Amino acid sequence: MRLSEILELPPLKSRDVVVIGYYKSVEGREYAVLARRGQKVMPIPKTYHLVEVTADNPDPEIHPSVLRSIYDRFQYFEAISKLP
Repeated sequence: MRLSEILELPPLKSRDVVVIGYYKSVEGREYAVLARRGQKVMPIPKTYHLVEVTADNPDPEIHPSVLRSIYDRFQYFEAISKLP
């Protein structure tokens, strides 16, 4: 699933999680900063998640384990009966 599709999922949409901006590291890597709508990139928000993007791929494919990490970060927990 791509980043843009993930941001449309109900658990993140209901928590107003969006890309609030981009952060470029000293090494030259670029990251999309996920946080709640209205927060600023700097100073770094208390709750955020970084997703590496590139000029060639600004909407990267997100691995299911990374999606679970994003859910955890923004306090979305699935019922134990739904976990694999």
